[in-house]
Amino acid sequence: MPSPYRSRKRPNYLLRAEWHNYRSRCKYMITIAKAERAPRFSQIAPNPETGNAKVNLTPVGEIVDGTFSWLASLHRDVEIEARVVMPDHIHFLIYINHEGLLHLGDLIKQLKAQCTRTYWAAFPESPLAKERESLFAPGFNDKIVYTWDQAQSYAAYIRANPHRYLIKKTHPEFFSTIWHLSFRGAEYHIYGNHHLLIHPQRECVRISRSFSLQELRQRERAWAETARSEGVLVSPFYSPREKAVRDHCLEAGVSVIQLMANGFPERFCPSGRWFELCTEGRVLIVAPPLYSTRAETINRPTALHLNSVAEAMAVATPDEFHLRPLSR
Repeated sequence: MPSPYRSRKRPNYLLRAEWHNYRSRCKYMITIAKAERAPRFSQIAPNPETGNAKVNLTPVGEIVDGTFSWLASLHRDVEIEARVVMPDHIHFLIYINHEGLLHLGDLIKQLKAQCTRTYWAAFPESPLAKERESLFAPGFNDKIVYTWDQAQSYAAYIRANPHRYLIKKTHPEFFSTIWHLSFRGAEYHIYGNHHLLIHPQRECVRISRSFSLQELRQRERAWAETARSEGVLVSPFYSPREKAVRDHCLEAGVSVIQLMANGFPERFCPSGRWFELCTEGRVLIVAPPLYSTRAETINRPTALHLNSVAEAMAVATPDEFHLRPLSR
């Protein structure tokens, strides 16, 4: 298959969707990373009143946060529908509601330049101001929003980002231990980053000989977009071609939800590459509750069932997943 899944160890903030018109009327979820030498934008702390997390902006973060209003006032056809200023990056949902406006890249360039100029003026003795360096790393990541439901998912993802950040910092065990999952009347055990279940961009990987060439190309394009924007692929990944998609996309920075036909043995822990991916929070393994010591060949009914579960998990809403710690 073609290789739109460009290998990279870190997100490629310069990679764009070649098939998309970035001057069109569209919504995007944008991620921009701070420059390595830039001060932190915020601190994430527990909120004792709500039990959630709160964002405490630093002086630099206040400059960044205030610049969103500046951008929206500069362009009447631009709306910032959700945003969060994290310690080392920012997420926001932007709506460009008029065809032919500035290219998305130009809008991001304006936002970054205004933040940086304001920071230079406020902190003229800082190293970045003295050396006229940007507050931000080069480029940005964009996730194209195609539907209203997807826009709602991205907005929820942005709002929940501080809470996920706090959980990852204070409870790293949540990203590696075995949990119990109830989903659409069935029970599973899961290992890895269970937050992948509610990632706003999930795509099922399934390749069938019954697919027309057009349908296969549409799916390949969806997988390529998932890889480009670092989404989540869901599948049992049985066939060699499905495994190839998974491996290409893992190299490109994507995360995966891997469905298994057999349960976890006692003291289960993945090894090698899968262990590394789990520690990075990029893998979730979903398995049935029972473990069999007898290795059996996967038959067609089992494969079809797991494919149907993968397709359901790729489109399910967050409230359909019910988790609890597993007591063994």
